[in-house]
Amino acid sequence: MIYVMSFFIFLIGIAVGSFLNVVIDRLPLEQSIITPPSHCPHCQQRLRRLDLVPVLSYLLLRGRCRYCHAPIPRYLPAIEAITGVIFLLFFFKYDLSALWLISALYSAILITVAAIDIKDGIIPNKITYPAYLLAIILSLLFLPPQGEGMFVSNSLLAALYSSLLGGAISFLILFVPCLVYKEGMGWGDVKLAGLTGFMLGFPSSLAALAIALISGGIMAAVLLLTGRKKRKQAIPFGPFLSLGALAALAWGQNIVNWYLGFF
Repeated sequence: MIYVMSFFIFLIGIAVGSFLNVVIDRLPLEQSIITPPSHCPHCQQRLRRLDLVPVLSYLLLRGRCRYCHAPIPRYLPAIEAITGVIFLLFFFKYDLSALWLISALYSAILITVAAIDIKDGIIPNKITYPAYLLAIILSLLFLPPQGEGMFVSNSLLAALYSSLLGGAISFLILFVPCLVYKEGMGWGDVKLAGLTGFMLGFPSSLAALAIALISGGIMAAVLLLTGRKKRKQAIPFGPFLSLGALAALAWGQNIVNWYLGFF
């Protein structure tokens, strides 16, 4: 039964990933995510259902449009596969529970934001602002067990306090560098940091931010040393914030406990 459920969860994930691709492509261009139906951006041919099977269609078509044979961007099946794998990993972590549902929802938001930041260099307010409200509402409606998941709390007030504190601290940690060095940190990054804090609560939000800063710093060093980026060239930080938040969604409290074990 577990294999059937795992396969089903993966299918849900890649289907959601297919929708996320629509958002990733259209939202930065301020286009509707509903109309027109999916079509090839090169020949404008409307895609059939067989052309829209997540991951599988890309493989069967060998990465090219069925009609004009233009190359299909590789990030499209990558987003679908990544979403499917992450949904599956959270299923293994939380089973089919409210924790899984919220983690999957937050994952979809974070994947979308990361992909748009990589592709277009922006973090849209149309995603972050509604997600702020969603995170606060969920912190009031959902209470995971003590010491597990997103919040460490045992009351509605404690959950709300955890969410607000996590959001405020994460926001402020990046707010100051953004004021001092505007070329190195964008306001979108600051707002996304606040959002991840609202999602995770305190202290898991600190674990997420630490992972983001460390992984971002390592990647920046690698890109500079290999000559792929120059010192004044911007490196999107949204993907690293998303990576840190995803890790903390699964292991945030464990990471905090591991760190505190050194003292």
